[in-house]
Amino acid sequence: YKRLLQLDPSFGSMLTVGEGKFGCSIETGEALKVIETIIESNYLDFVGLHHHVGFSGYMGTYTKVNELMHHHECAKELANFAKDISDSIGTRVHRLNIGGGYRAGKIVVLATPGDGTDGALYEVPTADEYAKTVTEPLKDTLGEDLLPLLQLELGSYPTADAGIMLTKVTEVKDSIKMAKRYVVTDAGMWTFIS
Repeated sequence: YKRLLQLDPSFGSMLTVGEGKFGCSIETGEALKVIETIIESNYLDFVGLHHHVGFSGYMGTYTKVNELMHHHECAKELANFAKDISDSIGTRVHRLNIGGGYRAGKIVVLATPGDGTDGALYEVPTADEYAKTVTEPLKDTLGEDLLPLLQLELGSYPTADAGIMLTKVTEVKDSIKMAKRYVVTDAGMWTFIS
C-alpha cells in the first residue's frame, strides 16, 4: 500500500480495520511463498488472488476521486503481483477477485460515528466508473493474453436502493470517557435478512 498511502495518507485508518488478520503480505514475500507452497501441493490448485479494499467512506477522508483511486491502486497492485507470479515462477493467475466496497446509488450520507453533526451528502462513483478504474490497470499491466477472470463482491450494490429502512431511536448513551454519543435504534441490518 505504499503508493496508495502516499496518494492518500488517510487510507492508513482503513488498514487498522483488519489488524493484519486477513491475507498475506506481498511486500514481505509471504504471499509468494504461500503460492509456491500451493503449487507444490498434490492436494491444492492455485487459481488466483483476492483483495478487498472496502468503501473509503468508513474511515479516512472520503471523496469520489479518492474512492476510485483506492480501487485503482489496489487493482494495479494485484495486476503487478499477477505479472510477477507469471514472470518469476511461470504460473498464470486465472482469477482475480478484487473484492467489494462498491456503493450503490448516486449519493451517500457520511458522518463521524458518535458525532453526527458533520453529516453530509457525498457523490459516489457509478458502476461504469468503478469498472473502468479497476479494469484499466489490469489491461495495462497484463495485456490481453494474461487477463484473468475478474470477480467482484457486489454485496448490497444490486439491492441497496430497493427499500428504505424506517427506524426509531430507543436509547441515547453519552460516553464521557470517549466523548461520543451512541444512538440505539429498534432496527438494524439484520432487519433486511430476517
